[in-house]
Amino acid sequence: MNSKETKHEFACNVGKVTEYEIKEHIDTIMVGVRGFSKEVTIVKWNDKKPVFDIRAWRLSDRDGLQYPLRGITFSKEEFIKLREILNSIDVNCIDEYM
Repeated sequence: MNSKETKHEFACNVGKVTEYEIKEHIDTIMVGVRGFSKEVTIVKWNDKKPVFDIRAWRLSDRDGLQYPLRGITFSKEEFIKLREILNSIDVNCIDEYM
């Protein structure tokens, strides 16, 4: 995803138009097939305050733009708490469930 600040809009949920502006691209978690990616960004949605955003994006074959898919947003305080939680996890604990 381009880290430039560019406003975009897309229609969702019965024609409702949502406007978003990527303020900063932090990192890409993964890139999948057919133009899908999971990314961490700072995004401004519909003239609201910018938020941290972890979301899947789809690259359009039609216009070359990336469109937001499912994701989750965090305020600064929520993101700090998430970082604390993630830093406290032993990632190898998942192995006991396999």
